[in-house]
Amino acid sequence: SLLDAWSKCPDGTEKAEKVLDEMRATQQSHPHLKIRPDEKTYTIVTNIWAKSNDPRSEEKIANILEEMRQTCNQSADKGPSLDNVEKSGGVQMDEAAYPPTAGY
Repeated sequence: SLLDAWSKCPDGTEKAEKVLDEMRATQQSHPHLKIRPDEKTYTIVTNIWAKSNDPRSEEKIANILEEMRQTCNQSADKGPSLDNVEKSGGVQMDEAAYPPTAGY
């Protein structure tokens, strides 16, 4: 996938974030298309950030995971699952530093 390709590039974090932003925008403007970030999308983007030396990576990962939690809570079809991201080898977060939000 395009995200897999960006994961191999030095500036892949910004490119992957842009793809994620475009998916969000498409979801908002054309909800009938059902184009939205899924578990694989979130896993790839968080892994790209985790592998980067960017000082913003921890904050970016936390924000992406929080977005994923909110998406799970708001979506009628449950959307992506944080459990599945962790099972697929996604980023492991320190639960004490980033406790789950209420209702998750």
